[in-house]
Amino acid sequence: MARKIPPNVPVAWVIPQSGLSVHNTKAGMGVPAIVEKMSTLGQIAVIQFRIADSENQIEWEASSAEVKRLGMELGSQMYVELDANQIHIMPLRPINDPRRFIDHEFNI
Repeated sequence: MARKIPPNVPVAWVIPQSGLSVHNTKAGMGVPAIVEKMSTLGQIAVIQFRIADSENQIEWEASSAEVKRLGMELGSQMYVELDANQIHIMPLRPINDPRRFIDHEFNI
């Protein structure tokens, strides 16, 4: 059951992997996003995008094969599409505060 969030409470939003798709060409309602950081560990890659013309960032986990298929590199432009029906909004707490990653470094 959904709870109401009181007014003036900072919030965070999350979306499951199934609600986010990445393309290397404009598709659907995709917004331009720049690949800022990439980290790979075996067959899994973690990508940090910065939404073009903003300071907003999105972190995406994908297979290394998907990253290669998209031709993704640091600095390249991709298009990120979100399924608004899968976005979950919750009060901001230390566990879901994206600022906890500010000093986290991604390495290829």
